[in-house]
Amino acid sequence: SWYKGSQGAPTGTVIKDGKMLTSPPPDMVLSTFYLGIDEKFTADYLTYSSTLTSPSGAYSVVSYVNKFHPDDAIILYTPDFLEGGLSPGSQNGYIELVVKDGIVTKKLIDSPPVKIEEDELLFRANLSKNSFLNDYFQVGEAAEFKVSLNFNMENIKTAVGGGTILVKEGKKHPITHNVSGIHPRTVIGTDESGKMLYLITVDGRGTFTPGYSLDSLANLLIGLGIYTAINLDGGGSTTMVLQDAKTDSKIVANNPSQSSLRAVSNAIIVKNTSPEQKPYKIILESESKYSFAGFGNNIYAFLADQKNHLIKDAKISLYVKEGKGEIKNGVFYPKSPGKAVIGAKYEDLESEIEITVLEKIARISVYPEEGLKIKAGQSAPLTIIGRDQNGYESYLHADDLNVKYDDSIIDLDKNIITVKKESPTLIEISYGKLKTYQVINNTGVKEEYYNGIEDSSLKFWGYPDQVLGSFELDSTDCEGDFAGKLNFDFSTPSDALYAAHIVFPDGFDIGNSSKISVKVYSETTFPHAIKAQINDKDGNVHRITLAKSIDFTGWKTLSAEIPKDIPRPLTLSKLYVVQNNVEDRQSGYVKFDSFMAYESLSQNGKTAIERPEDVYEPDPLEEVSLGTKLAITPGKPSNKTLFTNLLYKISTDFAKDNAQKYIEIGQTGPYYNEKINDTEIICLDNSKQKSIRITDKNTWGLFLDKLKNIKSGNVIITLTDSVDFSDPEEYELFISQIEKNLSGKTVYVVYPGDKDEVNIKNGVRFIKIHNANYTVREYLKSGPKMLFFDLSKDKITYEFKAVN
Repeated sequence: SWYKGSQGAPTGTVIKDGKMLTSPPPDMVLSTFYLGIDEKFTADYLTYSSTLTSPSGAYSVVSYVNKFHPDDAIILYTPDFLEGGLSPGSQNGYIELVVKDGIVTKKLIDSPPVKIEEDELLFRANLSKNSFLNDYFQVGEAAEFKVSLNFNMENIKTAVGGGTILVKEGKKHPITHNVSGIHPRTVIGTDESGKMLYLITVDGRGTFTPGYSLDSLANLLIGLGIYTAINLDGGGSTTMVLQDAKTDSKIVANNPSQSSLRAVSNAIIVKNTSPEQKPYKIILESESKYSFAGFGNNIYAFLADQKNHLIKDAKISLYVKEGKGEIKNGVFYPKSPGKAVIGAKYEDLESEIEITVLEKIARISVYPEEGLKIKAGQSAPLTIIGRDQNGYESYLHADDLNVKYDDSIIDLDKNIITVKKESPTLIEISYGKLKTYQVINNTGVKEEYYNGIEDSSLKFWGYPDQVLGSFELDSTDCEGDFAGKLNFDFSTPSDALYAAHIVFPDGFDIGNSSKISVKVYSETTFPHAIKAQINDKDGNVHRITLAKSIDFTGWKTLSAEIPKDIPRPLTLSKLYVVQNNVEDRQSGYVKFDSFMAYESLSQNGKTAIERPEDVYEPDPLEEVSLGTKLAITPGKPSNKTLFTNLLYKISTDFAKDNAQKYIEIGQTGPYYNEKINDTEIICLDNSKQKSIRITDKNTWGLFLDKLKNIKSGNVIITLTDSVDFSDPEEYELFISQIEKNLSGKTVYVVYPGDKDEVNIKNGVRFIKIHNANYTVREYLKSGPKMLFFDLSKDKITYEFKAVN
């Protein structure tokens, strides 16, 4: 369930063993997924309402059960929910009323927590906002509590609240709780029988795992045959934990979008309670589908019955059925590149798997690259990945590499790190000339300050005064109860830069934070910037740019570092939209949600460790070119200033002067194709919502027809926006069709982004080129570079060349 970070109680319904632990919210349309006494799963919108009536006949609504709500509501607490059966206490202006068998037994003001027995109910309110309990009840008097439900509690065994129903009766359901945008997702669902349970996590916010929109998610679920499903809290909360049969320990099965696991208010746990049966099959798995000669690849073999109970201590024989190599203690060590087949046998049961053995390692890296946070006495895996020069990868074992670390801080056994003391440290991993590094417990950051932008005291302020606009709380598309909607009107001509602010009247304390982030939603793109105003300890104002332009649609998490030289502690005073150019007069609105400030962690007085750059084999296709040159540039700047416009002209002139052929991304129309020598060039437009399909409905047909008929050995594909398509299904189609039709060819996918970067994956080189929105700081640091291809070779090569 969703929950408010400051409170911890689930926003939605929780029913356990037929008892309501938290009630459906009265002010939001949230669904509930539940298991009935008929042992069938389903989902519906449950409603709850209740009243408390005094002897005089005066009554009040009891809005919530077991929830810490900040408004003027009366809350009912039950002993099943309260930790140790103790009430929260009535200090700090609260009142607590204990009722047993319809009679008030205690009336507490400014008192410590008290024990609430199984047959008692506790009503609690903030006296400064709601005096009903104090005005109308005395100890010994009657208190009539009435509940109205649209469901029979006795028919439900277990229930958990979520967001919208995504699929009902095998069809898309109208969205009632819209968490829009492309995000990691968590789903619970069932089939038409109600007997099959589906637990689904979808990773997101990564280059090759962008996530799903709710609409695309519903399509996916229907494709999987799911009959009923609801959306659960996703984003950084999307986590699946499994009992690992290989180690008999709990592991995180997915890749959460944050470097550490997020606290959640509740979880769904599934256990296999069926009785064990006789052996039925061998489950055979390899750690990686690829291997490198001489490097270990774990082989896992399990004996299971028909109910998927794993039968322990079964002696399964493993052997190399095809290819060269040997198996030692369950680890396959291939001896040469090519195809290998591993077999497994137990009595009359057999199984086999195929492994592709790659040539040589060109690069080693770690996951996650941003480092690991591990508490003293706890352990975590050291994940090492080896890649060949075409981006095919395999997990590597620390025992097969040279690993250096400080053994006074950590222990390393196989690929498991155990922390002795929480101090920043660096692990160096090398193989020959190749090197990579993993940082443990760096000073890093932790989530320290949270603001849901749900405070009605927040104000609008326009600058200059003629700027019109407003601020309002909006519940239609948000993570919590509300998002903050900032309406702005920049249409009036002026020589001044217009800005529309959300003002925090008393400021929002963010302490010693070193980084801030906020989720922002926009229906359309704007050339305006999004900034935050921060005040330092002396009251001086500092403006932090979160986005140079609103070049996205839907929800996006924006973040920025706070300069180290600003005196702490800090206060957030404004979030705002501001023109970059007085001629850009577009008006509209954006929504803000889930502001976070991250405070640096200082451990044992040590400063942050700077992670060294990896050392890896250069890409053989990245080299200085002398033949027929093609230049590809990222297009015009969306943040149009005198500086970016001048730099754009200088860069494009440089590209034109140094190449026989010049292509500017975004200037070729929805579809463009040209062949030069043995290279096919295909330009695609996905500028609208990061989608080829939405930008132009005819492009996909033209693209697929072309892919099926390419005879050339080289292919360059350009996109006008990121390869992270807004629709994951469209992304999967894009990648699968490239791999299916262009296997064995030299393939490049070029698209604009925030830096120059090459990512090689499964034979395809994804090249991100820095967009034209350079800042002066970026320009002085490295200056712009242009991407050139040499089309005169059998295998075309590329290079980034500095503009001069």
